[in-house]
Amino acid sequence: MLQGDGTLMSTIELFHPHTEQEAGNDKASLNPWFTSLWTLQEICIRPDMLICNATWEFLAVRQNVTVTFDELVALYQANFKADEKRSRYPDARKPRAVTELIHLLEYTGLSSLLTMSRPTILILGNQRQCLEGRAEAIMAVLDATEWFSTSLEDPAEDDLVLNLYPVDFVNEIRAKIGPATFFSSESIEPYFVKSLEQFSSLEEVHAFGSMLPFGPGLPKFFHDIKSDPNMSPDDSMNTWTVDPTGCVRINEVVIISSSREVAPADVMSSFIFGPVIGASNDRIVMPQEDVDLHSWVRAYRPSLPNYAIGIYISPTGSLGILLKEIVPGVLVKIGSYWENAAASHDIPKSKVVNWVVV
Repeated sequence: MLQGDGTLMSTIELFHPHTEQEAGNDKASLNPWFTSLWTLQEICIRPDMLICNATWEFLAVRQNVTVTFDELVALYQANFKADEKRSRYPDARKPRAVTELIHLLEYTGLSSLLTMSRPTILILGNQRQCLEGRAEAIMAVLDATEWFSTSLEDPAEDDLVLNLYPVDFVNEIRAKIGPATFFSSESIEPYFVKSLEQFSSLEEVHAFGSMLPFGPGLPKFFHDIKSDPNMSPDDSMNTWTVDPTGCVRINEVVIISSSREVAPADVMSSFIFGPVIGASNDRIVMPQEDVDLHSWVRAYRPSLPNYAIGIYISPTGSLGILLKEIVPGVLVKIGSYWENAAASHDIPKSKVVNWVVV
């Protein structure tokens, strides 16, 4: 990389210093500034910020042509096309600075900076460092500031959901992005399998936020939900509440399919993100196309009830979440589904329930 005067920049310090023999490109060796929660907010508010190292050398190419952070991300995205051509020449190697930049953006999730949404920012914040005041460190970029109070009589660190964010902050975020989006995050890890093995009574239930877009150490993400213009969030979600424990209390739901009921004769072709039926172990979580939702709901660990709950509803189908009942009234989220559009569809009416989702 060149600095402003055209000379070679000594180091851009994306990672801690390491020798040529050391790999160095792992999460532990990242420059701590890039893993800070406050940094995430700063970069999202000003993606055009300039980058310089400890000796105030600006990241630049050619003479006096500085490079902003969002331009780095654009270069990263363009690199995919270059990789397609480079694959024809297996001996070609990327410069070390390029490799470090790729690792940095992928480890921190900043590779999606150019298209980042508020839900994505909230999820990326889940994996970032912050000693205290996590909500304060990210509230400006999320446009969630109404909850904040500087009064000493109302400390912001009380009643933290999963020991991360104040309840009022979480509720404001939910209101800003909408309950359907708020509750539609996914995890790439089948964390719920362990819960199915551990929970055998109400006394042993411990929430870990399977319904929330954040949680202790859980790598989560949002699917880009693109539905027909007639699809809208179901009003039943307005009755759902988030506890400081991380549990979500549900009083009303639209049950699209339930293993407690006889399977309908009609096939409900769907895209499912969840455990793979028939896999050697049900820790395999992946997308599955053209799956009959009714059959899946009745096949996954059938000893415990499964439910497909509609959160986006339209006359031609629904999108929703998959829940498994651990013990009566206590459930865990295990995936999501997208019902393929049908010519006609009878959406069930909402039902009153008394559920707690851990």
